[in-house]
Amino acid sequence: MPALDRILSSDLIIEIWKKIILNIKDGKLVQLMTLKPIEVYDETIPYEIDGAELKADVQAHLENLIQKPIQRAFDFLSFDFKNMDKNLFSYKISVEANVCMDYKNMSIYLSHQFSNKQYWILDDRIGLLFSDFKLSMKNNQLEVIVPLRIDAKYKMLNYNGSADVFARGNIVYDPVSMIIKITDISYVATSDKFILRMVNLIYYQDIIQALEGFMQFDIRDELNDGLVLLKKEVLKYDEEISLVSGEVNVLTLNQLWLLPDGAKANLGIEGRIKLMS
Repeated sequence: MPALDRILSSDLIIEIWKKIILNIKDGKLVQLMTLKPIEVYDETIPYEIDGAELKADVQAHLENLIQKPIQRAFDFLSFDFKNMDKNLFSYKISVEANVCMDYKNMSIYLSHQFSNKQYWILDDRIGLLFSDFKLSMKNNQLEVIVPLRIDAKYKMLNYNGSADVFARGNIVYDPVSMIIKITDISYVATSDKFILRMVNLIYYQDIIQALEGFMQFDIRDELNDGLVLLKKEVLKYDEEISLVSGEVNVLTLNQLWLLPDGAKANLGIEGRIKLMS
């Protein structure tokens, strides 16, 4: 999915990590000597991507001393002495980032990504060239208004013209399959060309099925690529600081929602923070 791919490949995630490490270094380590849950970071980070603004509400929690002996006991009972020694001065960290973008900025982003590019569907029989997108939410469904140019092919004949499309649909994310789908798509297309209205009437259900197939995104590779990039950046950053170092083990998209004021993605990061000895 282009928006998520851009976020994962951008420096937003690594900037979150850097801020957390600096926060730990600048005064949170003393909390390791308490029995309280340790919240090491809780801030909102503004960010811009392709002219669209978003914000990330980030919270990070660090393992504390009440959890540490429990883990050491498990390591001891399982005779995992190597792991017990390795984790002696390292602490688990979990990061939760809620990345939010309102519909105005989603419109800006989608226009930047998809406008003035032609997409062919139905075995290249219908080409769609989108213009500016306008997004909103109504009755718990995403609504999209977009002018477009249509190129339709039938046997030896070609037809083209412009139309205004009003579309609706839902965004569904399955965290097990890691697939994002646009479902329950419906649309109304208006055009001053009779032939295009006939093409729409004849192919309406075929177009719906094609769009639902087209609007599916498997983000497994994007998450894996984002994790590899994040690990590399974390190693680079470790060379720039002292006292603490970090490693990232897991990057996940936990959930994706459409809300009245915009879209929200919940990202999770799991790793370890090590005290330098």
